[in-house]
Amino acid sequence: MKKIFLVLLVLTIFVPAHKVLAHEIAIDGSVQVLFHSDPDDNPSAGQPTALHFEATDSTSAFKAGDCNCVLTVSQKNQLLFESNVTPITASTSIYTFASAFTFPRTGDYKVTLAGISKTGAFKSFTVAYNFTVPDPNANKKLLISIGFGMLLILAGAFWNFRKQSSL
Repeated sequence: MKKIFLVLLVLTIFVPAHKVLAHEIAIDGSVQVLFHSDPDDNPSAGQPTALHFEATDSTSAFKAGDCNCVLTVSQKNQLLFESNVTPITASTSIYTFASAFTFPRTGDYKVTLAGISKTGAFKSFTVAYNFTVPDPNANKKLLISIGFGMLLILAGAFWNFRKQSSL
């Protein structure tokens, strides 16, 4: 029984955890940009995802209305989306810019925001984020594999117990 417990403990230690991307910050020069996605930093392939950005500048020269900002989304160096983003004017939002994008499939993406000042007030910046759209079935597949492995272990333990009790 101790061996079974030990095997199960080892399996739980090596089970890969789901990567969670919360609010990620990237910096280029004096501009710092926080990135957040909705719904709840957990995008689903084939469903619209809101991409939010909060840009600040340590020199206070950055103004959202002065920024000619472009958002791009790529996967494996293939450009999937490119769009100018406009500032959010709602006073209830903490974010400077937002855009929506539907990720076509699960996998790893690169989300990039680049800005150029229309008046030359701040230095141009480019920030990029590695972004993962998780496979919703990955955890199910993993749990099925673990369950099957546990059944095999229990069957082996039962067979071993029966073999020893018959001696």
